[in-house]
Amino acid sequence: MFKKMLVTMFGLAIAAATALTPAHAGLVIKQDFWGKNADNSLVLFGQLVVDPTQAVQWSGSIYKAYGWSSFKLFGTDVAKPAPLFEAEFDMDNLYAGFSFLSFDVSDSNNQYNFFGVNDVALDLSFFDLRDASKAFDDPASVIFTDDTLVTPGSTAVSAPASAALLMLGFAGLMLRRRQAA
Repeated sequence: MFKKMLVTMFGLAIAAATALTPAHAGLVIKQDFWGKNADNSLVLFGQLVVDPTQAVQWSGSIYKAYGWSSFKLFGTDVAKPAPLFEAEFDMDNLYAGFSFLSFDVSDSNNQYNFFGVNDVALDLSFFDLRDASKAFDDPASVIFTDDTLVTPGSTAVSAPASAALLMLGFAGLMLRRRQAA
């Protein structure tokens, strides 16, 4: 009897926690950066993740983020803070991804410099990844640039905590069903 009451209370607590969370709180916006090698094979060299709950309202449902949850270049974290970072998105349509993205960052080991601008409204996009150990005007410093860089649109994905809560709820339902049988 006590076990059933404990399971029921646990289920109610999980339901209350998810009911009080805003719908967009479980989502993050992710942007992958791919580069083409000499043989035209693609390599994932960068990944940016922005948490919409950390953004500020700009106008109506348009929000701007001036920081990120995660930004990696070749698996290495990008150094914080980056004063030249801005990401804009529509809070009512997070699945549309970023409508504007601008940054100029370096990884924490200072091996790479990465800068770019993407403005969906102006249909403008430019990205450039360079080796920081070489002079900026040295052609050998270019690793990927606009003609060798592939940036599919950003997407909203479930945050890991949301997936964990979903799996926990599913496990609880399966346990309950197993006990009933």
